[in-house]
Amino acid sequence: MGTNFVKLIRGNCLDGLKRMSDASIDLVVTSPPYNINLKSRNNYTTNYFDNIPESTYRENIKAVLAELSRITKDRGSVWINMKSRWMNSSQETVSATQGSLEPPTWILEYTRGSLHLKNLVIWNYDINSDTQNNKFHPRYEFLFFFVKDPKEYNFNIDRIRIPNKTGDKRNNPLGANPSDVWYIPLVKGNSKERSLHPAQFPETMVERIIASCSNEGDVVLDPFFGSGTTLKVAIANKRNAIGFEIEPNYVQNARERLAAVIKSNDLTCNLIIEES
Repeated sequence: MGTNFVKLIRGNCLDGLKRMSDASIDLVVTSPPYNINLKSRNNYTTNYFDNIPESTYRENIKAVLAELSRITKDRGSVWINMKSRWMNSSQETVSATQGSLEPPTWILEYTRGSLHLKNLVIWNYDINSDTQNNKFHPRYEFLFFFVKDPKEYNFNIDRIRIPNKTGDKRNNPLGANPSDVWYIPLVKGNSKERSLHPAQFPETMVERIIASCSNEGDVVLDPFFGSGTTLKVAIANKRNAIGFEIEPNYVQNARERLAAVIKSNDLTCNLIIEES
């Protein structure tokens, strides 16, 4: 196999996506900003204030989904991570004690007819803090697994099978099909994976998606690459990768992470930096 590439593009992803060719991406794995007024946690994330009007946020997501559908190949898939939030009657994000819980299923309004939902995966995790006693504590997020063609799409179950829980002889000897509830710990402050971004993908979660829904040499896209984890896992598994990020500190951090994984794994991979 020849040289792979990873391309980091600094700028607004929607502008960049519009310039990409039809059916040029095999797999999308991404997590758009949550729009829950997530404050910065350190000096490197001072520009991370995710609090635009909800109507504007949803229109932006709608436009991005339209472009992702266009550029994804017929056998490709799109994985979107989103979480619920508490909203008031004016569709403003508020605290759990003031608002009503709203799951992000509203994105299905923007995908019908163009992307087909195969699974709604529940990402379950533990967190240390639990300061509210007026409800059950939320410890989950959603992973929407969309495909272009609901009958013909890349899915390699044998790569991600898990040990069977019973000794039933009818079980597949290669292992069981993982369920649609995934327990994967968050990337916390003391994690070896920890980077600058306040909401970072765990590498094991991205590894499962990339292994099941792409092949070596495929092109993986993350239009909101943040910490760069999707890109890192992609190139470590001999895929090509493209990512967009608007915050320059995150671009630099991802550049350093990717350069390190290329060097430490002796990968044949070109690291490319561009401006959108």
